[in-house]
Parts: sequence; structure tokens; C-alpha cells
Amino acid sequence: MKTKDITFIGISVSLIITLGYVFYTVGSIFLLPGSKYIFMAPFLGFMFCIVALKVRKRGTIFLVSTIFGFIMMLINIFMSFAIILSGILTDLIGLIFFRQYEKKVVYISAIYPLFSLIVSFFVSNYLTGNKLHLMIYNKYSFILAGIITYILGLVGSYLGYKLLSRI
Repeated sequence: MKTKDITFIGISVSLIITLGYVFYTVGSIFLLPGSKYIFMAPFLGFMFCIVALKVRKRGTIFLVSTIFGFIMMLINIFMSFAIILSGILTDLIGLIFFRQYEKKVVYISAIYPLFSLIVSFFVSNYLTGNKLHLMIYNKYSFILAGIITYILGLVGSYLGYKLLSRI
């Protein structure tokens, strides 16, 4: 990995933290199941797609989520665990199911917000004991939130792809 790639990843992580706080706060206003993740999905898809397209190496999403997770560890260790695990799962799915990484990066980066929802759900329900908007009792709301999260992540990824293709 080149110095410019590492610098770009660092700047991207700082943008994810800074702008992500805005999306997270807006999503917290609504009391719908998974609303924080639904509002963050287009932004996360957009940012992870841009970084993955710019760096063009497998493992970039994992690297970005690991740096993001270590920084967020200062706020909450469980959040950090969910962020890093989401990155691992996203890159594993990309490695297993998408052989042509560079051509399929829009789809791969859209998976990150979905895994963020899923992993956070399990971390909050089973590790911390908090019930994530009581979604454990209504599997249909969880599935619906997952579908919406993936679609919005895909929209964000596609917009990131289009932005980079014009620059």
C-alpha cells in the first residue's frame, strides 16, 4: 500500500467519524427500529465505495473499519467490536462471492451498512443486554430494516462510484 493510499484512508476515516455523527444523530431522532442504521447506510456505502475504488486492494474495507473501530473504542468498546466485525464480514463476503473485486466494489461496499445493522443487533442484544429497539421480538421489522439498509447502502455506493468516475 502506498503512502497516498494510507493518507486517503486516514482522511476517509476522519470524514466517516465526523459526518457519520451527523447521520447518526439524525437517525436517533426517529424511534423506528434500526433508524440509525437506515440513515447511515447511504453515507457508509458512499464512503466505503469511494475508499475501495480509490485504493483498489482487497482488504481495504477491513482496514478502514479497523481504524474506524479503534478510534471509536475511545467511546464504546462494543461499538468498536461491531464496526471491526462488520468490516471483516464485508471483506469475507467480497472475497468469497465476488471474484472480480474491482468490478463488484459497489455491491461489496453496500454490504457494510447491512452487516453494521446485523452485528450491532447481536452485540446489543447478546453482549450488552440492551434490546436494539426491541427488534428481537419482531423479526419482520428487523428483516425490513435490513432490506432498506442494504438498498440505501447500494444507492450510496452507486453515488460514490458515479462521483469517482466523473473525477
